[in-house]
Order: sequence, then structure tokens, then C-alpha cells
Amino acid sequence: MFYVREQGDSVALQSAMSALVDCLGREEGCKVVPGLPQEQYVATLACSIAGGLVAGFVSKIEPQGLVQRRWVWLLLFSPLWGSLFINFGLGPIVSRTDDLAPIAGNVLGFLAAAAAPWFLQRLWDGEPGDRGRGSVQGTRDGL
Repeated sequence: MFYVREQGDSVALQSAMSALVDCLGREEGCKVVPGLPQEQYVATLACSIAGGLVAGFVSKIEPQGLVQRRWVWLLLFSPLWGSLFINFGLGPIVSRTDDLAPIAGNVLGFLAAAAAPWFLQRLWDGEPGDRGRGSVQGTRDGL
């Protein structure tokens, strides 16, 4: 209904007919509607980025208690970030299109979001060589 209102009757009819011809032309038919609308791609990209942020921040948790390594936190939270990235980020794209560009975009979005907590910590903490050079030490040198 919204598509018909936004695109018009003739464009909507042509799109529906091309989807039917495409599905009927395939030997196995279609299990989902072919094509990836822009709104759906943006939603899948947002889910991929959210999954990457979860994976990135979880990998920064310090080991404590039964968890002795950082990667164990990543495994413990894998149902959350894995569902966001695989089920909601890649699943709709893989089922609707054969194009590799949206898949590559979502993978890069996930990787960039997963690396963001590491880069943000570097920005907040400064360079490793800058530690201990605060204003207190500067005033001692001036005395």
C-alpha cells in the first residue's frame, strides 16, 4: 500500500510483474520476495553495527571469576552479537539477493564497530608513552 502510494500504480504493477516473472523463471521458484529495498538494507546494516559494538565492548571486559581470558566473554555473549550480525544483519540479504556488495558492507560495518571500542580507548587514554606525564610531574620539574 505504501509502495503504491509512493511509486504510483504503474511502477508498482511493473515491479510486481517483474518479481513474478523472476520467480517463475527459476527452477526452484522463490521462497522470499526478491530484491532488497533500501530501508531493509539500512535496518540490516544497523543490526550488523549493533552486533559489532556488542562484540567489541564485550571483548574489553576484564577477566574475573570463572572467566580467565577475554575471548571467553566474547563466546559467552556470542548468542547476542551473533544473532544481531548473522540472523538480522546477513540473513535477510543472503535470502533476498545474490549481490555481494550489501554483504561486504555489513561485514565491514560489523568489523569497524567491533574495532571501535579499542580505538576509543586509545583516544581516551592517550598514547602509551604519555602516561605519568601529568601536570603534577610538570610542576615538580619546574621547582
